[in-house]
Amino acid sequence: MRTTIVLLAFFLPLLAQTCTVQMQTK
Repeated sequence: MRTTIVLLAFFLPLLAQTCTVQMQTK
């Protein structure tokens, strides 16, 4: 359970950054 939370906390910001960058690029 804790591992999943850590992974989410790590990947969610990365996904947000990727989405933001793609939006800015387009």
